[in-house]
Amino acid sequence: MDRTSLIAEIDSRGLRDGTRSGPLYRRLAQALAGLVQEGLLKPGAALPSERDLAEALQVGRVTVRTAYRDLLNTGTLESRHGSGTFVS
Repeated sequence: MDRTSLIAEIDSRGLRDGTRSGPLYRRLAQALAGLVQEGLLKPGAALPSERDLAEALQVGRVTVRTAYRDLLNTGTLESRHGSGTFVS
């Protein structure tokens, strides 16, 4: 999935839906986890950098960092030092 498709798919999952409760980072993590579970993000797929994804979604970098960290802790994502963040 290319960057533009990823951004569109995340937005379509209600990231900015004001009626949804919970922190923004958790909604972002849920959207990314859903993409992985549905097979739209395949194992080994590279995710955008924190900075790029934050800019594209118009959210804070800490929001993306925290969402990525939650997914790293659950084993959904893996971080490769110097290479980026990838789907496990």
